[in-house]
Amino acid sequence: CHLETETKSPETTSTTEVVRNPGIIGKLKKLFGVKRHVDEIKVVMTKERFWDETVKARKKKLHHRKIAPVIIWDFGGQDVFYCTHQTFFTYRAIYLLVLDGSRNLDDPCVFEEYLPGKSELKTARDYLIIWINTIVTYCKGSGPGFPKIMIVLTHKDKLRANEVEQRRHEIFGEINNMFHQTSLMQHLVLDDKIFVNAHDKYDPEMTKIKAAIISESERQPTWGETLPKCFIPLELEFATLIRKGIPLITLEHLGKINALQPIRPLSETELKVFLKFQHSIGKLLYFDEHKLDDRIILSPTLLIDAFKSIVTDRRFCQGDAQREELWDVLGKKGVVSKLMIEQIWKKQKYKKFYKHKDYLLEVMTHLDILVEPKRYDLDRNRIPADFYYVASMVRVKDDFGYLQSADFTTRSIAIAFQSSSLMIPPALSFRFISYCLYVWAVKTYGDITRKCCSIGQGSLPLIRL
Repeated sequence: CHLETETKSPETTSTTEVVRNPGIIGKLKKLFGVKRHVDEIKVVMTKERFWDETVKARKKKLHHRKIAPVIIWDFGGQDVFYCTHQTFFTYRAIYLLVLDGSRNLDDPCVFEEYLPGKSELKTARDYLIIWINTIVTYCKGSGPGFPKIMIVLTHKDKLRANEVEQRRHEIFGEINNMFHQTSLMQHLVLDDKIFVNAHDKYDPEMTKIKAAIISESERQPTWGETLPKCFIPLELEFATLIRKGIPLITLEHLGKINALQPIRPLSETELKVFLKFQHSIGKLLYFDEHKLDDRIILSPTLLIDAFKSIVTDRRFCQGDAQREELWDVLGKKGVVSKLMIEQIWKKQKYKKFYKHKDYLLEVMTHLDILVEPKRYDLDRNRIPADFYYVASMVRVKDDFGYLQSADFTTRSIAIAFQSSSLMIPPALSFRFISYCLYVWAVKTYGDITRKCCSIGQGSLPLIRL
């Protein structure tokens, strides 16, 4: 049964929303005195009604209220995701680094993850340096001291009550000593020394996290930034599409939506500005590049989930034989078969990715998340590759003596980078590796293809020139 309260003439444009939520339907029935059974309600707003409501809102000065939407990203810390994080980093964000406060900074980490340049046991201190440097490297743009990075300690419940304050001051004191003479110190938010029991939502220090986020948000250079009001209708349209389970649209589809806007459609130039701004704040993904500029990813989690379906931590593949097989090859060789991707995405669970397969893979190669090697024969004809490299997973130790061979230094080309930073973020080194893998073949030593080159104490691919 449909409850329709408004008809329209052919000249009248309108936006229709179908409500099926029983709770909302119940409230509307009570409001309008409807007794009969109703499964769904169509809510129609005409151009004229939209304008009337806009005028009412303006009179009430709703647009003067300080309302800030919050987008939360939870980044996976596993090494397989190292080459993906920079895609979603933005200078507009506030970052939270969460440490296990029940452990010392120099205790070996429980879950061993790969770190370039460090082969021995990793500690919280190592990861803290890596992540702070990575965030600052990729998020410059707001001004000196930004972005801000809050450090929060967890696992307070693992300590005795009389141990908490001592541990709090010890760890935050060590962090302060680590960075106080570096340029990174201006980015850190340490004054509140937050230490929480994450299992207890009533822990008083949980409110300190919220208060700190609000306080730091209001200090952001982008806080209070004025935005064109003509962006609002499209933002609402995108939110509706996401609610309907439509995470990706074509530029042509967007053009049709834009043409039906009740106030004023955006020009082509304004549309590009709108898309690039929404991309910069993390609401959507739009790439103004050849072969990528004809689609918009309304829900960025679509790209994340697509990548995780084929490249993820071994622990998340258990029970899926096909993905376990893919991960085993990835872990040993750093490659992902194109055929395997197709087979996985054809499964019912991942069909939404298969529908946009070519586009999603193009985006991943554009971002260097996946690297498609380009090889040519002697006649300069392209040799198609049947696999992708995942740069962060291409690593083998020099256990065959190639780098120690007598004439190695006289027949090899070396490239050295000098950085003023405490370290080179993993994603930066992997980006360089991606470019090399894209252009040159991997070194074959003897009858075995080896992918190794020592840098400090770590290992990176050796490229054949």
